[in-house]
Amino acid sequence: MSNTDIIRELEKTLDVLRACDRHFTAEAEMNAALHMATTVRPAPLASAVSLHIVELEQSVERLRRNDND
Repeated sequence: MSNTDIIRELEKTLDVLRACDRHFTAEAEMNAALHMATTVRPAPLASAVSLHIVELEQSVERLRRNDND
């Protein structure tokens, strides 16, 4: 599998994780509003998804740079 194919597959995964991140963000905001809280606290799973989005984006960028070398 070429780097281009790997990048394409990882970007599909990023699309899914970004959709999850949008959902979890909205859910946390909804829960804060429901409890009349001013502070929005994401669930641990939401935090993990956000972290892995960043890590996966960095991995894709490294693959792109290596593909251009």
